[in-house]
Amino acid sequence: MATAAMAQTTLVSCPTSGVGIDRGFYVSNYGGVTLNQVTVVYLPNTAGTYTMSLTARLNAYDGTLLGTQNQTVAISGATNVTYDFGGVAVPSGSTIAFSQAIVSGPDTTMFYDAGPCAFFPTACSSCPGVVETNDTTPPLSTDRRPSVAVTITGTAAAPTAVPLFSPAVLLALAAMLAAAGMWILGRRI
Repeated sequence: MATAAMAQTTLVSCPTSGVGIDRGFYVSNYGGVTLNQVTVVYLPNTAGTYTMSLTARLNAYDGTLLGTQNQTVAISGATNVTYDFGGVAVPSGSTIAFSQAIVSGPDTTMFYDAGPCAFFPTACSSCPGVVETNDTTPPLSTDRRPSVAVTITGTAAAPTAVPLFSPAVLLALAAMLAAAGMWILGRRI
């Protein structure tokens, strides 16, 4: 049973649209307790081999550092790049802000896919909680559109348990109800 609770699962999956803009993004109300892998779709201005960097921070672009990962990959068209954050702990329900950079490559411009809400940002709700921002100014810049083509895996948060009353608590409640009933009956006589 413990193994099933710790299984990695896809927590965010927002499809591609073929449009890319060089901006930051965040995921609000994150449904996991770990951040494992983040896959972003890049679109190069110039094809070649790039080293890309993705930084994850808690609640803001200048928030607590969750990690920075680099990937070196040949990018000639729309290319999925996966960053492994190794299951870093994240408070369930928090916001994770992502910023990215070109560490090295043949060009200083790189785009990433803005997801299904790229063309109709005001009428789109395909990726709840995934928001592209105008830049990475803290705390969370200004919202640009409600999607980014991103897939995030991690360990899902455990469902909230409904508290159950112990037999002793139930007995005490029953005794209090009986006493209250006797008091009410005693007042009527």
